Amino acid sequence: MKVELNLKYDDLIKVINQLPQEQMEKLLQSIKAEIKLKNDKKEKLRKFILKAPTWSEKEFSAYEEARNHINKTRLN
Repeated sequence: MKVELNLKYDDLIKVINQLPQEQMEKLLQSIKAEIKLKNDKKEKLRKFILKAPTWSEKEFSAYEEARNHINKTRLN
């Protein structure tokens, strides 16, 4: 079942404040877990990008030259 609510921040805080202490703590743990998951995904992406291969200037120049040659030889 999917429930979608369109609450403003202040309204959401009011709803949360109505929860019993035990449910507030459970909600807090859920939110912390979600934040950690998102941060972990960002960190994995950052590490992946930093480890990605890069072209040297010579390789990039060769690519540009090949790309220009291909563009000139295409039939229009």
